[in-house]
Amino acid sequence: SATYLYGWLSGYFAADGHVTKGGCPKLSSADKASLEFVRRLCLRVGVLTYGITKQRRRGYGSEASDIFTLALARRTLSEDFFVIREHRRRWRQNRMKKDRFGWTVVSANPTGYLAETYCAVVEGSRAFALEDFVHQAFRDEFHMRTR
Repeated sequence: SATYLYGWLSGYFAADGHVTKGGCPKLSSADKASLEFVRRLCLRVGVLTYGITKQRRRGYGSEASDIFTLALARRTLSEDFFVIREHRRRWRQNRMKKDRFGWTVVSANPTGYLAETYCAVVEGSRAFALEDFVHQAFRDEFHMRTR
């Protein structure tokens, strides 16, 4: 159930997450696939996320390695999500800050790159969503070529 999954996510966040001083909840992992799974789970339970970012760092070994980070939208979490008191305190202090969603593409440039895509078409709207909640709205004179 969604309640069970939300609880699982809360526990995973308590183990591997942190809340920045600015109040942004973030999960980090050396395994990108784990965060991709978490992104899919978040969408299922109504928690919005940003894209997964990557940094090079020196972790436990002597060699530099990648660390991946997934930020969660503050407004889609509740206070009881945060098991660790310091996480809850930072979230509470900053919960009214705006999450940055609803980006709008204002132009598109041809690249010569073609890829097969699938897009739901809603009559009259001429709009669709890209990854990470970026919205593409077309003007009537803009033409999208698909194969």
